[in-house]
Amino acid sequence: MQRYYSFACYPIIASLLSMTITLAFSLPAYHNVRRITRLQLLVIRRRLALQMTAMTLARVLVLIVCGLPFICSLLWKLNINTPEDNYLGLTIFSLISSILDSVFYANFAINFYVFLMVSSRFCRQVKNIILKKCWALVKTRRHETPSYIHRNQIFFEPIQPSGSVYELT
Repeated sequence: MQRYYSFACYPIIASLLSMTITLAFSLPAYHNVRRITRLQLLVIRRRLALQMTAMTLARVLVLIVCGLPFICSLLWKLNINTPEDNYLGLTIFSLISSILDSVFYANFAINFYVFLMVSSRFCRQVKNIILKKCWALVKTRRHETPSYIHRNQIFFEPIQPSGSVYELT
């Protein structure tokens, strides 16, 4: 099992295959944008295509930067035998492994921030949503009367007089 993980799973399936697939789809997108910039298209469409390509390439770069150290630490953990009585070495490797695990898993959560830094249109849209839509929602919620005030009120309901005197007795 150790040989499978050290020679097949981590180096080929987890790193080489995933990064090859990512590059295989991002490079045609890059070439497509290069082709779009040479065509006679609207300037706005060219800018949007360039920003999409920049977002894609930034995403690939973040995947490589965050993924490779994690794969290397897993391979090192599998193939390097440290003695059990070397507590300092085990502790240092455990700390480095925890940091690299956190960086690898942050890879999936960092997309929003990468896109904010790379694309000006994405940044404008986020500002628009936060400032206009959410702020309008907060303002409307502030001016409404709270629901707990309406919940416990007692209202007087007048008794409707009926046509017969004998109904009340």
